[in-house]
Amino acid sequence: SASGPTPFWAAVIRMLKRNRTGMSLPELQLAQMTGLTVDWAAEKREPPNAIARSHASTVLTVSDILAISAEYVTASAEGGVVFCFRRHDIYADMECFNSGEVWALISDRVNPPETWAVKPNKKEIQAALGKIDAFIKLRA
Repeated sequence: SASGPTPFWAAVIRMLKRNRTGMSLPELQLAQMTGLTVDWAAEKREPPNAIARSHASTVLTVSDILAISAEYVTASAEGGVVFCFRRHDIYADMECFNSGEVWALISDRVNPPETWAVKPNKKEIQAALGKIDAFIKLRA
């Protein structure tokens, strides 16, 4: 966005957010969640399948390019991967379901949340992440 960091500073910020493995926190969370060390029976969740992981990878790629960071990434209660964005009482997420569907949600926790389907391609994911980012910045 025009008010966001310049590309140089965005690259520096992304580099600083990475740890010794070269992965961002959301990338690490996604890797841990889809790894073999998770006890999915204990979690009472369906593990993210290849479709959800593929769409989640696209979300990670686009969010990294746009310098929009998820606060955390976790397994969806409905099966898949969810990226959660929060600032104070403002909440948003993007959920990549095992079914192949991708949905976004924004909420100020006062009005009813707004949800919409997102086509699982870079252009649509970029538009949804841009809407999430603008919503959070406008209301935070």
